[in-house]
Amino acid sequence: MSETVYSRKAEDFATNRPPYAVRAFFDLRKLIGLGTSWTVADIGSGTGNVTRHLVGRASRVFAIEPDDAMRHQAEGLLGFYPSFTSIAGTAEETTLLPQSVDLITVGQALHWFDLQRARGEFDRILKPGGWLALLWNQFGQGAEPVLSTLFLEDGYTRRSFPLILHERWPQFIGGARSSASNPSQGDEGYEEFEQKQREVFDAQEVNGVIAVKYATELAVGRLNRLPTC
Repeated sequence: MSETVYSRKAEDFATNRPPYAVRAFFDLRKLIGLGTSWTVADIGSGTGNVTRHLVGRASRVFAIEPDDAMRHQAEGLLGFYPSFTSIAGTAEETTLLPQSVDLITVGQALHWFDLQRARGEFDRILKPGGWLALLWNQFGQGAEPVLSTLFLEDGYTRRSFPLILHERWPQFIGGARSSASNPSQGDEGYEEFEQKQREVFDAQEVNGVIAVKYATELAVGRLNRLPTC
């Protein structure tokens, strides 16, 4: 549990990963009526990119993350919040008590989950009437999560928030390195990877800055609960 593919990418992830739209969290709070007494579980929390928008808005926010390096980045950023609790856990085994959570959030981590087992764990820890919110950044025509697996049919709201991120070279290459599919510095093939990224950047930059267009996607609704015997 202590190391994953992101163990060597944690600093790049925390520093250079494109942020989520702030408006997405405003709409999330409005749609579900997030209250200051709520308990939230941010699952696959990584370096805290979703958690940071919740710790000042709820009574307790559990950041569930298996990778030590990623989790420590979030602890350094958010550890001073009284509501913040960092847990070494997974989507399939969060360690949380049954029916203890009002809201589950997942930010761009769903593709790492065993969805069948994760859905069972979500069902176990979520209170009756609790909410599930998925957030991810969409670049172009990339793959999207299968929402019908987790939400009741026609039982969720979907919203999109377009963004333009202006990056200089260090942020651009750092964001590229943070992807699990790309090599880190020191890995075989890294020099070739960086050279190709530099070519992409140089072809689009204006005065040393590149504009990256993407959108934060939000899906929020009721969990498709497991059938009871």
